[in-house]
Amino acid sequence: MLSAIFAWLSLTTTLAWGHTSSLLQRQSTGTISHSMNVTNCPGYTLGSLAENEYGLTAQLSLAGTPCNAFGTDIMDLTIEVTYQSQTTLHVKIYDTANQQFTIPESVIESPPAPTESFTGSSDLVFNYDPSPFAFWITRRSDPEAMPIFDTRITSFPSTPIPPFNTSDPRTAFDGFPLVFEDQYLQVASALPYGTNIYGLGEVIASSGFRRDIGTDGGVGTIQTLWARDVGDPIDQNMYGSHPIYLEHRFNETTNTSSSSGVLLLSSAGSDIFLQTPANSKVSLIEYRMIGGILDFYFFSGPTDMEVIAQYGAMIGFPMWQPAWGFGFHLCSEDIANVAAMRAANIPLEVQWNDIDLYHAFRGFTTDPVRFPGEELQQFIEQLTANHQHYIPIVDAGIGATVNTTDVLGQSIDLREVEMVREPG
Repeated sequence: MLSAIFAWLSLTTTLAWGHTSSLLQRQSTGTISHSMNVTNCPGYTLGSLAENEYGLTAQLSLAGTPCNAFGTDIMDLTIEVTYQSQTTLHVKIYDTANQQFTIPESVIESPPAPTESFTGSSDLVFNYDPSPFAFWITRRSDPEAMPIFDTRITSFPSTPIPPFNTSDPRTAFDGFPLVFEDQYLQVASALPYGTNIYGLGEVIASSGFRRDIGTDGGVGTIQTLWARDVGDPIDQNMYGSHPIYLEHRFNETTNTSSSSGVLLLSSAGSDIFLQTPANSKVSLIEYRMIGGILDFYFFSGPTDMEVIAQYGAMIGFPMWQPAWGFGFHLCSEDIANVAAMRAANIPLEVQWNDIDLYHAFRGFTTDPVRFPGEELQQFIEQLTANHQHYIPIVDAGIGATVNTTDVLGQSIDLREVEMVREPG
């Protein structure tokens, strides 16, 4: 999980998300102590608001004393609501000073600004309460139905809610305020009881494609989004991070079903909780992030396929694949494997190399025994001459010694650090 990362960010040796830590708290800057608890986080109040033909822009201000749960509360926020199209609603909440990290346009290009107004015709409708600020998203065709996304405190069960995993204090819910700090963001939505949630990958979920939401004997889900090279673990974060979920719900009154999608466009490490507290009439989803902004896209569907099409239109569709990409691929441990394939008359389109290509897993090297530099160069040239392709892994991670005595944080005030010097 992300507790190790938070431990570094919060200058503590451990972290109990949403739950008071009994361990010594260190000062991040000498002036602000992290409370490790969201119970007293005041939320935000809506200030000035300006509507336009495509949506609205408004200012949010911290509604009380900063709680500084896991970072420094940001006092002033801006919310922009854009009816992007008939089927897509964009809700963006960010720090007014624009200091928080946002995904660059060069990585994911934002959809073009609408040239047609959908505020009165969009499938989805943005609703809000000014104080404490909360918003909820409804279908225009069925405004009385439970919202697709609902952050109102009154929609949640009462808190505090004890940990649903008694051995993991992070699984407690001490409150559901909107928290927007420099290194911790929290927002939650009530969901229909036992609803069907899919997505939030990459993961091999023990519950199957339908995510465990804590009903029907389930224990709920903590989905970490933090990409890592880890093989195929069960119920853990893996290679990709895809912060989108598809919800499919059935209306017993009308005997109809519909699907919608929610994308939180963020590259920040996060834990996403799916849970149904004991004796609760609703289920819930809660995002806990270590940075960035809240950049939501809501897709109206109403079918599963339409949700995916709307998501693809926004995020970008996969590139067309070359014909050789559909051929036989081999990831081998030495150069001789290609010759063995040729001797066995097995067609081979692509040769891959994994981390074993490198000397002691060090980037920008080659293993001197299995992949000597000159031999590897000749090998690649032979593949090219034979109209075959070569793909080596490029690992961004470079090993570093980690000392338990390191003191890391936003800044280090050496006047507050006890220095221990070796003799001599």
